[in-house]
Amino acid sequence: MSRILRLFTLLAIIPLFIVSCNSRDDDTILVAVSSHLPPFTFMEYGQLRGFDIELITVAARKMGKTVVIKDAGTFNNMFSLIKSGKVDVAIGAINQEDAQANATSHSISYMSGQIGVVLKKGISLDDGNSFIGRNISTQEGVIYEKWTKENFHDSIITKKGNLRISAEELEDEKIQMIVTNLHTAYRISRRSYWLYYESIPNTKHEYVMVTKNDDKFIKELNTVLLKMKEDGEVDTIIKRWKMDSEHQYADNR
Repeated sequence: MSRILRLFTLLAIIPLFIVSCNSRDDDTILVAVSSHLPPFTFMEYGQLRGFDIELITVAARKMGKTVVIKDAGTFNNMFSLIKSGKVDVAIGAINQEDAQANATSHSISYMSGQIGVVLKKGISLDDGNSFIGRNISTQEGVIYEKWTKENFHDSIITKKGNLRISAEELEDEKIQMIVTNLHTAYRISRRSYWLYYESIPNTKHEYVMVTKNDDKFIKELNTVLLKMKEDGEVDTIIKRWKMDSEHQYADNR
């Protein structure tokens, strides 16, 4: 074979190799999570675990697919991965307002939630003067920042991607409060005797899965999620992760 012929053969092979490397397995769902939102998604003993991970794994199985989980690091990074087409689904305490604010497609709601706050014992949420000029850390997300600004406009508000750091800062009194979802607030409060949580009334919101812009995929995912809700499978997973109301509304001060 002449040198020129070998060159043309090589050039013909390279594009096929690139396409095959970038192609996706239709039987796999690539999922982005943030590992700092227990009990939705979190890291434990070097493995990603959580309610949302179990939920998408069961849903994918019913769709005849498997999941590959990718830690996006922060809440906002999950949306970047969806928009760039690097993943198919993003999960982890994402509500409809977040999906709409980021102009992303999303699934039907699979459960409801509300805002929760974490405080140090001795600090009352009703004492507005305790928060004037003080630092408040909020979970990344539209509703948490909005609620905090409306109710504590004289405070210094900072969005945090890693609430574990915020919990340490709260114990050390570097911040005055953490604003997050109720379930995560409950988990954070359990890490220390000196912390407690409160639920915020009239802040109900709906959790969804953010998805790639693929109507066929979204329809298939929604069909499975709806069937899981109707059959009680979603409630079973909620109870397994102790996220039902009897575990969340007890005052632990």
